[in-house]
Amino acid sequence: MDARGSDRAPDARSTVPGARRGPGPTAVLWLHRSGRLVTTLLAGWGVYHLVLEDVDDGGRLVWAFVPVWALSAYVLLPSLNRVLTGLYVPHYFIGRARTADGLLGDPVNLAVTGSPERLAAAMRAAGWTAADPLTPATAWHISRAAVLHRSYPAAPVSPLYVFGRRQALAFEREVADSPAQRHHVRFWVCPPGWRLPGGALVDLVGAATFDRRVGLSLFTLQVTHKVAARTDAERDLVVAALRSAGARVHVLRNFSSGYHARNGGGDSIETDGHLPVLDVRAAQPAERPGVGPMADESPARPPRRAGPAQTYGRLFGAGESTDRTVYFSDAVFAIAMTLLVLELILPGDLPPERLEPALRAHLPQFLAYVLSFAVIGTAWMSHHRRFTVIRRIDGRLQWLNLLSLFFIALLPMPTSLLSDYGGSGSPWPAALYAAVSAAVYASLNLVWAHAWHAGLMAPEVDAGLYRYVLRGLLPAPVVFALSIPVAFWDPGLAAWSWLLIVPVSAADGWWLRRSTAVDSASG
Repeated sequence: MDARGSDRAPDARSTVPGARRGPGPTAVLWLHRSGRLVTTLLAGWGVYHLVLEDVDDGGRLVWAFVPVWALSAYVLLPSLNRVLTGLYVPHYFIGRARTADGLLGDPVNLAVTGSPERLAAAMRAAGWTAADPLTPATAWHISRAAVLHRSYPAAPVSPLYVFGRRQALAFEREVADSPAQRHHVRFWVCPPGWRLPGGALVDLVGAATFDRRVGLSLFTLQVTHKVAARTDAERDLVVAALRSAGARVHVLRNFSSGYHARNGGGDSIETDGHLPVLDVRAAQPAERPGVGPMADESPARPPRRAGPAQTYGRLFGAGESTDRTVYFSDAVFAIAMTLLVLELILPGDLPPERLEPALRAHLPQFLAYVLSFAVIGTAWMSHHRRFTVIRRIDGRLQWLNLLSLFFIALLPMPTSLLSDYGGSGSPWPAALYAAVSAAVYASLNLVWAHAWHAGLMAPEVDAGLYRYVLRGLLPAPVVFALSIPVAFWDPGLAAWSWLLIVPVSAADGWWLRRSTAVDSASG
């Protein structure tokens, strides 16, 4: 680990990473420490007097609860935590932020290459709001908003420390106009020349977490936001937002060991240990009047509160889980495959001498079944693989997914038409079958393209991988689409042309792998 950058909360010592300590404590420092010690002793005496001496004094203990809690939460326990963490917490960067009391806070799960101004512009362009600075006025505002359940999109965030400094930037997004729930991320500017453990040079590091409710800190009993355990999901949300604003991303896998721990408020946190590094230098966020990539970074005031229609679209049209979409899609695929086999059922009262002719007569139905099973099967495998990296959904993704399921569920109908009338000389069975099959694959590519452009994927998916996957399904819809006009000239030739999908897909896959390997080697 690089020991040049401390992430301990600031105290009277220098907060400059690697700075030399002076010859000894000054008179002002001794005065500060003495005052803090006296305050702690007085608070301890007050708690002792109010709790232990008055425990049997008929009802006075009830009225003493508030001062006992206030003295314990904001004087005694923070002082005790500062002493204890000063003894056991390492004085170097370990991938965790610190609270003002020195407790280990949120995991550092983001890194940024680029200026703070460019980062702030990209975050605003992605729809995030800069948090107000924490002042008595904003503290009163957030307290009142929490009690009255009023929206405060730019609510301040509590200070956390990395390199001995509090966050330089903080952004957030409210959930359901509630001040108690919000997505938020803090960023700290790295010291000049400082490198991540492993040697990577970055300009900022960040910590993204989700505030799920307001509660009491486990370690200090102070009122604070409680953090959701799945910090990786929040990290990926910020990555998707910045990528939608034009940032490039690569992931330092296993940057730290994946772990389950607790933050400074006592909340369980977990992470896989991967660290996305976002390059915002080439980001091209959409400019608004008076706001450019290098414009003044003072927090913009929030727009007017959204109406019911906008709130409905935000709450019901998007989500952090794709489970129900995947389960429903799997059910449609399974039903479509089951419907295909119904065409193969033979009459139950056939005499033995007619069984062989009946089997021969069912050969077209069997071939049509094999063809359609291959179409649906490959479509299902592609859908399954793509949704392993599509981590979030929105309304448009749901509609596009329903469109692809529409064509999947429709495929048994042209399959039946092809098996019964494919040899009649009419062009429509082959043309209709080719059109529906092409639509199956094309709609899956529409789902993939939208998920990429909407930033709904895992951060590991870069532009090269996106194009590689998109290209993988192109041969099948192209061959099916080109066979449609052929069907009106020779239906049989159109059906036989579908066999070209196998060699064309193999050749295209070989060429794609070769070209990407050459690009990687040259890069």
